[in-house]
Amino acid sequence: MARLARKVSKSLSSLLVLTLGLASLSACKSRSLNETDLRSKNGENLQTARSILMTTPLERLAENQELLTKLANASSKVTSKEREELSKKVESLIGSQQSKQRVLRAVFDSNEWKRYVSTCAKDGLERVDSFTDLSLLPDDLRDNIIDTVKETYANASKGDGSWKTKIVAPKRCLDAILSYAVNPLKIISTNDKVKSDLSAAYDSYLSVFRNYIFPDGSRGNYTAKQVLDVAKIFQQFLKDEKTKRPIVSQYTIYMGGSYVNGRAKLESSDVDIITIDLSKNPVLAAHQMFSPLTLTDAVRKRVKQDYPDTQKVDLKVQMDNLFFQMSSGPAAEGPDIQSKFSRFMPVMIAIRADEIRLEVYNVFEERPPSTKAAFSERVSN
Repeated sequence: MARLARKVSKSLSSLLVLTLGLASLSACKSRSLNETDLRSKNGENLQTARSILMTTPLERLAENQELLTKLANASSKVTSKEREELSKKVESLIGSQQSKQRVLRAVFDSNEWKRYVSTCAKDGLERVDSFTDLSLLPDDLRDNIIDTVKETYANASKGDGSWKTKIVAPKRCLDAILSYAVNPLKIISTNDKVKSDLSAAYDSYLSVFRNYIFPDGSRGNYTAKQVLDVAKIFQQFLKDEKTKRPIVSQYTIYMGGSYVNGRAKLESSDVDIITIDLSKNPVLAAHQMFSPLTLTDAVRKRVKQDYPDTQKVDLKVQMDNLFFQMSSGPAAEGPDIQSKFSRFMPVMIAIRADEIRLEVYNVFEERPPSTKAAFSERVSN
């Protein structure tokens, strides 16, 4: 995506040069001043990064999040050649390999980031850090990281009992990196159609996976309309139940996981759901009201009725916290069920009998995250 944008930009620049010819003398002077100003700012950022590396012991720097953030901010604004210079400086510092790797990520060393993502895909990590770094990735490095994820995602393990309380399972680790690299909150909330056509804004997020992350169609080959159609199936279930039990109007079914975040296989992926009792009455907990079998049967029946033959999916639905069962303890930080989902899959759909809302959590928020979505808008009644 970034490469394509750069190619288009270069083509447009060439076309303008051929069309307009030589610019006026005053324009040249103005451009020269702008370029001088840009070089000056780059020089200031490079000097800031150099200063941090030269004045802070490596071990202390690796543990100081404030300094790491400052270093990452400065390093993200210099040229690739200057980043190489910063990487060499880090390599020359005295300290542990772990500290060196952490600081190399903050100066956006491409070899270290490739190692980090590859390790994540193969063995998992104790934690997925570098939140600030990932939000500042230079375009060329972002492309490299996403390419590495694309190569490894299909075969990455979701983990099993042996991962519990020890590390973030490989696939969950890759999910987190994808969410940070793609930044769904920004894609959806800043979309031109976010006010007029929320489903189109949501589809702009899903299309990143459909067209760029998994262009071979192995995953994510579905649209926002298909996801929202499934949400309406759950909503109809709530409406039907409400006629028998008015208390159901207090319940919300949250649909999340890989399906809602554009990374699922339609043929085999689960639709991960959780249920929340808005009355906060544990006696009336929603999972006690809706048995897995009841909800699964209702959803499958409606899918067979409502989907055309070419789109029929035998949806596997498991109540409560399927996502948590596939994740490790540290991976599921936070006291609430939403944080366990949003940790890796920031987009969720909140379904009530009277409305469906699209909710997006801020992946760059400090952990544990807020229980409140950063973006929440009604998709339909």
